[in-house]
Amino acid sequence: MRMIANYLSQVIHYLTEEQKQEVSDELESIINDKLEDLEQQQSKPADEQQVSDILISLGHPIKIASAYRNDQYLISPEFFPIYRQALIYALGLTAIVVALLALPSILSSGHIIRSSIQLVFSVIDAALVSFAAVTVAFYLQQKLNLSSEFWYKFDPKSLNNLNPKLKISRLETGFEFITIVLFLAWWNDLLQWSNEINFAGKTLIINLSDAWQAITIPVNIVLTASIIVTVWQFILGRWQKFTLILDSILNVLSVILVVLIMRFDHWVVFNEAIMQHPKFDKVLTAINLSFSISLVILAMVFLALTIGNILKLRKI
Repeated sequence: MRMIANYLSQVIHYLTEEQKQEVSDELESIINDKLEDLEQQQSKPADEQQVSDILISLGHPIKIASAYRNDQYLISPEFFPIYRQALIYALGLTAIVVALLALPSILSSGHIIRSSIQLVFSVIDAALVSFAAVTVAFYLQQKLNLSSEFWYKFDPKSLNNLNPKLKISRLETGFEFITIVLFLAWWNDLLQWSNEINFAGKTLIINLSDAWQAITIPVNIVLTASIIVTVWQFILGRWQKFTLILDSILNVLSVILVVLIMRFDHWVVFNEAIMQHPKFDKVLTAINLSFSISLVILAMVFLALTIGNILKLRKI
């Protein structure tokens, strides 16, 4: 029957030359046995619909052919564990490189939100290229029958203790990354910050003092390094000794920067006309108090994070 012949031709189309005849004969025998059983039960030849039902019960030709093939994996089980790890590293490094290259233009564009959205799409595009490159590389390696032993060489002395308590929530790490990037953008925009408020019927202009310019580059360096560490943590999904030490150093540097800010002679400056107003001292006191409280809280947060890292180091 033509329907059976077509079905068999579809199945063997997906098989190697060595398999085609053997599989075709086996399937044809199975189908004929089913037809004979059916015809004996109903004492008449099977019609076209009944033959169709038998073929449907066997399954789609591609599904049947896959049961006879040994190479059903794009990446074989032998290579998949190291492929997965390579993919994680490649995607993470791609995101870091693209973000760092785009960071100067984002900070200087004046349109932080729009530039950040464009950065997300740029990262996705680059990540797709990295995904394809890594996948093709491992696919070719297994197709060329190259050994995977190179990837699985290791030194037992260098193995770290993967303590479950050192695992990191990637959701929290991702949120931390976004927070630092937004803070970096806000910080660079803050240096041009100026605010006008109505004070005692007059316009009060508040600007940051020139002292802030001295710490601009150090703060940018610390924040950029924090972004890199955060992305690396996201890739690994857990704390390591190196990242804990580096993160602690960045926290200590952050505390030092906060202390330097607290030692500024003036945090903000005002137009001279307002400074002569009798209520000006109260306004200045309120501003200084707000700065002091914010800086103390910030320093305590960095110190707490450093202590937390030291406790984690003891678990490694």
